[in-house]
Amino acid sequence: MTEYLMILGRGFDSHRLHQANDPAGGIVDIEGWANQHFKEVKMARKRKQNEEIEEDKGKPWKNIAQFNNFCDADKKRIKLLSENDKIQVKVKRAGDCGLKFVVKLRKNPLFEEKNEKKGKKKGKNKGARQ
Repeated sequence: MTEYLMILGRGFDSHRLHQANDPAGGIVDIEGWANQHFKEVKMARKRKQNEEIEEDKGKPWKNIAQFNNFCDADKKRIKLLSENDKIQVKVKRAGDCGLKFVVKLRKNPLFEEKNEKKGKKKGKNKGARQ
């Protein structure tokens, strides 16, 4: 069982240990199990990243202002939110080594109206003389 914990703790060394004793008395193929387990973990991470990317798609953020400290950026964010409640505002680190702070803004997708084009349909006789 200690070999099993070493595999999970430090990664799998295939040249050192290919099989281990099962507590039930049989022999377990640790290499096959570990490879399958790590493939499943990797696929789960990819699925999670893809879901996050799909959720985050939306209106792009616009940079409004850049500050040298978080306090000033946060004051600007609070001021913008108090002026208009139909927007989203956030403060993000930016610049060299994350030493600057950027205030970003976008319209809240929940409050946006969908503009559907309601134009006249072009028929066969459109533009024909009467």
